[in-house]
Amino acid sequence: MLNYVGNDVASGPVWMEYIAFLKSMPVMTPQEESHRMTTIRKVYQKAILVPTSHVEQLWKDYDNFENSVSRTLAKGLLSEYQPKFNSAKAVYRERKKYIDDIDWNMLATPSTGSYKKSNSVWHGKDF
Repeated sequence: MLNYVGNDVASGPVWMEYIAFLKSMPVMTPQEESHRMTTIRKVYQKAILVPTSHVEQLWKDYDNFENSVSRTLAKGLLSEYQPKFNSAKAVYRERKKYIDDIDWNMLATPSTGSYKKSNSVWHGKDF
């Protein structure tokens, strides 16, 4: 599902829910645990690149995750992803200026321009 909606500005909760799901998966062996940690890391790294309203929370969660795994590894990974996160955060702020003006409950309405149908082709100033 994240391949389809994961880049949407409102997809933050979906990323967070997916990460919570991955963390809740039971593991039986150290190999499964290692695989799960790698998968969670990759998902966090994708999620913090998406400019959503939850990008800052995802970054905090990612920081906590990496530091709980290995402080040494966390330092390198976080410094690598910090500029990417900052970019996503800046893009979200810019998009937010436009998104805040949208009335999401408003129904679509036809344009008020005049149209004349001729031979199954619409002619109007809005086309």
